Amino acid sequence: MGRFVQVIEVVTSDVENLKVLQEEWEQADNGRSGVESVRISRDRDYTGPGGDRYLIAVVFPSYEVAARNNDRPETQEFALLASQLSHSVSFMNLDEVHTW
Repeated sequence: MGRFVQVIEVVTSDVENLKVLQEEWEQADNGRSGVESVRISRDRDYTGPGGDRYLIAVVFPSYEVAARNNDRPETQEFALLASQLSHSVSFMNLDEVHTW
């Protein structure tokens, strides 16, 4: 089975505080979550309300590891604080099927 990727779509005008939240979560996590990598990317083509659209791609070795991470208090707090900085937040849960 391939990796699992959770993509969090955030529309915000406050990306600096979003990055600070992610860095604070990473420090509090101290490697316990199983996260392999995190990438925050800005959608160049977004023209909707609420600021810019960012996609946060969080890569895990498996769905099971991601599910355990989602239950952690640090992750729940990050989700709450990120939603307060955002015009909108949505999630996509993806099974990796191919890499190159």
